[in-house]
Formats: sequence, C-alpha cells, structure tokens
Amino acid sequence: MKTKLLQTAAKGSAPSMAQVDSFWVPNFSQHLQPVTDVIEDEDDWFPFVKEVMVNDGEWQAVWKNTDCRTLYYRQDLIDKYNDGNPPETWDQLITVGQDIKDNEGMAGYMYNGGKWEATTFDNLAMYWAQGADLVNDQGKPVLDEPSNKKALLNVFEFFKRTIDSGVTPKRIANINDYALLEQAALNGETAMFLGGNWQISTIKETVDSKEEWQQWKVAKIPQMSSNTASTGTGGWTVGVFTQDDAERTAAKEYAGQYSKKENMAEFCKTGAYLPTRKSVFESSSYFSEDPYQQVYQELLKDGRARPGVPIYLTISSEWQIAAGKVITGQATPQKAVETMITNVNSEYGG
Repeated sequence: MKTKLLQTAAKGSAPSMAQVDSFWVPNFSQHLQPVTDVIEDEDDWFPFVKEVMVNDGEWQAVWKNTDCRTLYYRQDLIDKYNDGNPPETWDQLITVGQDIKDNEGMAGYMYNGGKWEATTFDNLAMYWAQGADLVNDQGKPVLDEPSNKKALLNVFEFFKRTIDSGVTPKRIANINDYALLEQAALNGETAMFLGGNWQISTIKETVDSKEEWQQWKVAKIPQMSSNTASTGTGGWTVGVFTQDDAERTAAKEYAGQYSKKENMAEFCKTGAYLPTRKSVFESSSYFSEDPYQQVYQELLKDGRARPGVPIYLTISSEWQIAAGKVITGQATPQKAVETMITNVNSEYGG
C-alpha cells in the first residue's frame, strides 16, 4: 500500500485523501496538504504525535489512533514471587522469571522473536530507553556511534540472558504473531510476555471468567535501568493529498472529525485502539474508569514512533535476523550486532 501510494502521489494522481500509517507520514511530506486548521487544541496531543505530524509548523495529517507495547504479567504469580510488583529492570525480570520457571514449570517471560516487524518494534523500547537513536535528522543510520552501538549490544545481550537463564524458551524464534503469545499465556505456558495494548481485549473475549482475565495485568516494559521508560507507538492517520480547493476542504473536514475528542473516544473504544489526545483518557468514562487504559495513558507519555525514513526497513529486517541468531545460539550478541550494523550501513551507502 505504501509503495502504491508513493507512486501515485509522485505521478500527481494520489486519491483526495487516504489512510497513511503514522510512521510513513514523513515519506509523504512533499505530497500531503496541511490540516493544521482542523487540529483541535494542539497542546492536547501526546508529544510523539506532534514530533511526527508537525513539519515546518504545519500538521501534515490527523493521527487518529495509536497503540503501545506493554508488559503483561500474571498477578497471582507476581504476588507469590515478587511481592506483587512487576519487574522494572532486566535483572529483576530474570530473577523473578527464574523463580517462576523453577517452581511453576512454565516460562517466566516470552516475546516476539520471529522474522517479522514486531520482533523489532516491541523490543526497540529497550534501545530507545537508553537514549539511543536509529538514525539522525537526515535519515542516516547511526547505529555505529559508540553510545548507540553499546545500547544495541545491551539489548541483544539481554536477549541472550533470557535464553541462557531458561526464563524464555528458544521457540520464541518462531513466534511471528501476537496471538501465539496470548495462546502461551492462556495455556499456562508463561507468566509474563511483551505484547500490545489491544491484547487485553482479546484475552477478555477468550477466557471463561472475569476472574481469569483479571489475573492479567499490564505495566511498563522492563528496562536496563528502572528510571527509564519507553514504548513503541503505531497507528494510522488521515492524510489529505488533493490540491483542488473544494475537495481539499471536504477532505480536511472529514479528517478533522477524528481530532474531535468525542469522536476519537468512540472510534478508539470500538476498535480497541488508544487515543492520541491526552484529554480523551479523562473525558471518556471508557478510558478514565478502566485501570488498563490508565496504565496505557502513562506509557504513552514515553511513546516513540519508528523513524519514517527508507533505511528503517533495512534496520528492522537486520534486527530481526540478528535477534533470531542470538536467540537460537547461532551468533554471539557482539557478532550479531557487528553484522547488523555492517549490513545496514552497506545498504544505506548503496
């Protein structure tokens, strides 16, 4: 879809308006028409939204819904093995995960480790939380800068720790669907997993009792240091392409409907999405009275979108390959990181 939309926009034949994945928006900057005049209360939008949507003082699109990544954990097991508090650091996660593995006969922690985008995006939070960046302002990869390289190595060494400790089974190298994590959780195969905010809805729909799904709680993603936080944010926007005055007015009016608090609240409630405006979490009872949604609101304060630059696709692909090799023991974290950086830089240079 992205390629087709880019091709039609380059030819001047893009549709009047279209859904544009949030992290694609920078790729379409030269084609999108400003929608600033239909954005309600600019200061009410989460920082990560404004960082991507605003270019040269103009809003490029209306980011209508988002999501985030979170730690899911079984409260009964965390009560038993960690005094009721979910782990905040990698060290804590390994410690409590080992206790659960040894005493309960299940994995302590699972995450996406297969060949697909979530293996990168879910775990990028652990890289970003260390203050690291993937690219610079010009879209050039900066993984080889010393601080970034160290942060990357830290993440891949954490992957190795989860496997070597037995907290995480090697079979996560084949997990390429969030549903597989849910399945493992509901089958009693894992006490914790790194997933998406929407999964609590499907867990509710799957289990037989309220007591069962309420055992699953959510918290911020454990990090190398407890005083840091980050989570990946995605979601879709409505972008306006037409330069015809009448069509542009109508398209902007349509896009603007999603920026209204009451509309955003209903849309996100219906689709199990998260709002991109902070006040919706308070103005809508669905979000303000739900303890899960209130956690997600806190997580979004440290939300971060993928960089909308061409090289990201290569970065993500190489991350997935490197993670798979570390998880399966085919490469050390050091070797995997070195190969990843070399391949990314080679692709960018070419």
